[in-house]
Amino acid sequence: MNMFKTIGVALIAGSAAALVILKDKEEKKKNAELDEFLLSDETEAVVINIPKEDVDSLEKDILSLKETPVSFVFSLENKEKAMLFQDLLSEKGISSKLNSETTVEAVYNDEINESNLSDLLEDMHSILENVDAKYDGCH
Repeated sequence: MNMFKTIGVALIAGSAAALVILKDKEEKKKNAELDEFLLSDETEAVVINIPKEDVDSLEKDILSLKETPVSFVFSLENKEKAMLFQDLLSEKGISSKLNSETTVEAVYNDEINESNLSDLLEDMHSILENVDAKYDGCH
């Protein structure tokens, strides 16, 4: 009887060890696939297409500001990108609000002078390079 118990315990231990090894291999494979997806080759260029008319229109609106506060409205593809856009605006010190799941309103409240408007324009250009947003206008 002891021999059957010993064999049973050995089978259970062997099965458990095999499962642990199999799970570890599967996890390593998943991590390798995820790394391949997230960490693409450095030689690949990342191209973000910002429509020239959007940039020109935004630049024209910023440089023609006469009074504050003013709201710049942007449309994004989905809620995640809209939230990322809001985070990037926040990092630049620009307040914003989510009007819908895909529309963000950036609010400019600072003093209107050449330096501030130049900084705002530079900040907006750098944000638009990171997130594919469509400029819808200001009010």
